[in-house]
Amino acid sequence: MRRVAGVGLVVFALVLAAASVSVAALSDWLTASEISTAMSQPDGNHVYLRLEEIVKIKNSPAYIVIAEPFSRKDRLICLTNPSPELRLGQSVDVEGDLVTLRPGVRALQNVTIWGYESESGELLIHPPIIKCLTETTPWQWKVDLTVRDSMSSMASRESFSSDEPNSDPAEGPSYYPKIGNTAESSGPSSPQTQTQSVRTQSFYDGIPDLVGLDPGSLVELECKRIIDVGTETINGIVYNYLDMAEDLPSTDWIRCYYNAGSPTTDMRINKIAGQIQYVGTTEVICVDDGPDYNPQLMEGKLSLVSPNTVAFVRTQANGASASLTGKVVTANQTDFPGALYVQEPSGSGYFGGIRVRCSGGTFSRGDIVSISGTVALAADGEREINPATVSYTEAGTTPGPLGMPNKHLGGGDFNIYCPGTNNPDGSAVGLYNKGLLVKIWGKVTAVDVTNKFFYIDDGTGFVDGTTL
Repeated sequence: MRRVAGVGLVVFALVLAAASVSVAALSDWLTASEISTAMSQPDGNHVYLRLEEIVKIKNSPAYIVIAEPFSRKDRLICLTNPSPELRLGQSVDVEGDLVTLRPGVRALQNVTIWGYESESGELLIHPPIIKCLTETTPWQWKVDLTVRDSMSSMASRESFSSDEPNSDPAEGPSYYPKIGNTAESSGPSSPQTQTQSVRTQSFYDGIPDLVGLDPGSLVELECKRIIDVGTETINGIVYNYLDMAEDLPSTDWIRCYYNAGSPTTDMRINKIAGQIQYVGTTEVICVDDGPDYNPQLMEGKLSLVSPNTVAFVRTQANGASASLTGKVVTANQTDFPGALYVQEPSGSGYFGGIRVRCSGGTFSRGDIVSISGTVALAADGEREINPATVSYTEAGTTPGPLGMPNKHLGGGDFNIYCPGTNNPDGSAVGLYNKGLLVKIWGKVTAVDVTNKFFYIDDGTGFVDGTTL
């Protein structure tokens, strides 16, 4: 142990073992195919877990959290200094000794982490093998990614104070539902006025709310404009950027650096997530690239919507002008007096439908139409274009209904303006599909003749929270 002169910080000598090895299964180790199996063993047992997913990386205190790749219900804390080569979502093998940090919180100490490599020595985030088979496909190219330091296991245990449950709570949102739960962010989220959706601590209403956040703070925003795109060279490195802005009349904007995606100024941002960094004194968002971007903190996302799509309209605020062309009618005024439902035509490459309120014209299912009007929120909570002018273009073919189980009706949240079907609370799952022509099935279990509705059960056990 050495003390840095004039600084007063204790620095531990770190050695990163990065030599490629061929790892053979050792019969005298306990081999657990699932984390839950490992956690059923007593403290002190040595376990080897294959092909687990990294769902959290922390440096102070130092640990990672792993989970099964197809289910994050069970997780295990690994007390180890994270290698700079580790990434969120990466598949690794982990071995170590089981320990109980406190009641209900199990962990591994004396940890070794094996990464997967290609035959040519390239480190793989997702190796081309599948877990949950009778026997995991053997993979001979692995690399030791363990950071070995002079800290004792007991010191690691004593410094660990975060609340990391080993399984999901019985009720409520999953432990890692969004990026706000993969690391702490600065400041509480602002109250939402146009949605009933549950928001994480990293969600912010607008760009002004980001001012003054600490570097590394995680942020999520939705439904914004793009006013410029381009490239910028910083310290000899070329970065892609887009300038994200609030809707007019606001003039607030912020620069965002990204790697994946091809934004243009006629698109809109449905969702963006990233980390706050600074270029000099200028605050920026690093999505998945940019100056001082930290890939271990989180890998952001950039969800874009193209013009002349239903998805584009669903990112606009109440009162905004909406214009759509080439959409197909799936329900007319006979089905819903005073309204149509339109959606993207089959084969368009886009997905989405919406209700359109119109007083004139006679339209048939399958007609191709153009729409201009105003984005609005109806009294029943449904997003629509109202009022609207609808023009007939040509006859077409009604797309077939999209089949789905009962629990997927409505789907999950699309954005702050378009929450999913969340009845009962926490039940919104799958892709947002409000406004689409759909098909469900099941056994009729009750009928209300007076109010003209009935219940069906498709056998999945879904209950919508209401009773007859």
